[in-house]
Amino acid sequence: MIFCCDFWERNQHPYFYANTVAMMKSMDGQAFLSEEDFDTFYHRLVKRLEKDRPKDHTAYLCRTAFGDSGNIQICLVSGKGNTDIARLHVHRIKKIKTYGFENQATFDVFKVAESF
Repeated sequence: MIFCCDFWERNQHPYFYANTVAMMKSMDGQAFLSEEDFDTFYHRLVKRLEKDRPKDHTAYLCRTAFGDSGNIQICLVSGKGNTDIARLHVHRIKKIKTYGFENQATFDVFKVAESF
């Protein structure tokens, strides 16, 4: 599971960033079930920027690789002076726990709740 949080957006930026920024913002506080789902989202984000970016503009997306901590950051960079337009932090969730009040202990959750 991969959790996205701490979205940040520059107060003012060119209009053509709007769709890419909206896609990033839509994942704030949301999670992906698998790394493949996250990779699909990231590639769609890149395609969105490519579609909306004016010709010969240098805006780009960058992401750091998952490290030992399991954290990365996606940045939308304007390409002019390496100014960030938006950022989204991404964390790999290692385990999901629950707390047993009777036993006063934590337990691993092994099964994800089924859909309704």
